[in-house]
Amino acid sequence: MKIRCPYCAESFDLEAYLKDRVMVEVIKMLPDFGPHARLAWEYAELFRLGPPLNAKKLARVLGEVREFFHGGGFDYQKKRYDISRDGLAAALRTVCNARIKGGLTNHNYLKKCAIPIAEEEAERRSRENERRIREAERGLRNEVRPGVEGNPAAAGGAGNLGPLIRSFVAGLEGGPGAQAERFDPTDRDAEAARALDRARGVMRPEREP
Repeated sequence: MKIRCPYCAESFDLEAYLKDRVMVEVIKMLPDFGPHARLAWEYAELFRLGPPLNAKKLARVLGEVREFFHGGGFDYQKKRYDISRDGLAAALRTVCNARIKGGLTNHNYLKKCAIPIAEEEAERRSRENERRIREAERGLRNEVRPGVEGNPAAAGGAGNLGPLIRSFVAGLEGGPGAQAERFDPTDRDAEAARALDRARGVMRPEREP
């Protein structure tokens, strides 16, 4: 469709003009993929974009993939999968290397390739959290143990270390106990409470005489 500019009287193709504007948006979008921009473009080309190039479809596909990158995951069959950008890039590479006949119509194949990667990453995170919890427990016991011998009050604090550890574990996991109740440093668990705070990176003031 040709239209004429009311100011300069030059005519131009409206469709070409709109396509150019969409392509400008596509170009602005590419830096959002970081080092994986070329891979994202290669993946988008699997959606049969032309010729002639369907700029709107290209922008839509790249926009949806960008949401996966920035959202940290995707939904598939009513289940949420968290995945890193590198993990998603690995799934994109798998799809691009596959011999797909007829092109893609949605992101389901990408999601199926990404699910094992997401599950492996989740397992690694779980193991890392367990390791941190064990280290925290050992650190808390080491903090309290020197004051136990010959100190009944400290021994009482050490005996009640279980709730403190559970509170610290809840903070690591971000569960309901993440905002754990602070222990009053004037009670018999003062030493254990200070040990817990030191493990959290917080130093309690010593008990005033």
